[in-house]
Amino acid sequence: MPVLLPLTPGVAEELQAGTIVLRDGVRMPRLGFGTAGASVASLLMALQHGVRMLDTAIMYRNEHTVAQ
Repeated sequence: MPVLLPLTPGVAEELQAGTIVLRDGVRMPRLGFGTAGASVASLLMALQHGVRMLDTAIMYRNEHTVAQ
């Protein structure tokens, strides 16, 4: 179970500003949130604080949790 820590001031802004531009012009966040073992609460908190890339894998078998 992941530990939920409060984000320090400015972290959300850094998450939103930290992108790279791909060859096709799409902007992709530099920082993602790993979903292995993540709870719905931790995913919601990450999204509320500006995370826009969720690192998922079929082997985590948590599609239902991420979809919520």
